[in-house]
Amino acid sequence: MGLFITSKSESWVFPSESKANIDDKIADFIIDQAEKSLAHTLDIADKATNRAYAVVIVIIPLLSTFIGLFITELHSKFPDASKLNLFLAAAVLCAIILVLLLTIILPRPTMGMGRAPKDIAQPHMLQNEHSAKEKLKSFKLNEIKNLQHKIDFNNRLNRRRIFRFKLVLIITCLGFIAGAIIYATLVSR
Repeated sequence: MGLFITSKSESWVFPSESKANIDDKIADFIIDQAEKSLAHTLDIADKATNRAYAVVIVIIPLLSTFIGLFITELHSKFPDASKLNLFLAAAVLCAIILVLLLTIILPRPTMGMGRAPKDIAQPHMLQNEHSAKEKLKSFKLNEIKNLQHKIDFNNRLNRRRIFRFKLVLIITCLGFIAGAIIYATLVSR
C-alpha cells in the first residue's frame, strides 16, 4: 500500500437491469443509506486527523528535547560521541515521524456531503423530451452513482491515512525501545 494516492479507481456503474426496478422510494432509501455511509467516511477521516494531531503534540517537544540534548552534549568540554549519535538519531527519528504525521494531517482531499447546483443541474438532464418523473429518477440514479464514487474515494484515502498512522505508531514504539536499550547501555558503562 503506497503512502500517496497515485491512481484513480474505476467508477461504479449502476447495473442497467436494476435501474428499471428502482422507484422513488427505493432510490430515496439508497440515497439515505449512501449519505450515512459517506458521513461515516468523513468521521473516520476526522478521527485519523485528530489522532495525528495528538501524536504531533507529543513528538514536537521530544524533537526539541533531543535537539537540545544534542547541542548541549556537543558544546560540553568532553562530548561523548555515542551520546551525540543517540541524540542525533532520536532527533532524526522524531523528524521522520513528524513528516509522516504531516502527510496525514495536511493533504486531506476528502469528498464531502452534497454537490454544487451547477454539478447537479446538467443541461442534458433537463431536456424536455423526458417527463418530470423520469428526470427526477435520472437525477436520483446519478446521485446514487456520485455518492458511491465519493464513498470509494474517501475509503481509499482513509485506508492510506490509517496505514501511515499505524506506521508512525510502529516506528515510534520501536524507536523508543531501541533508544531505551541504547541509553541503558550507555549509562551502564
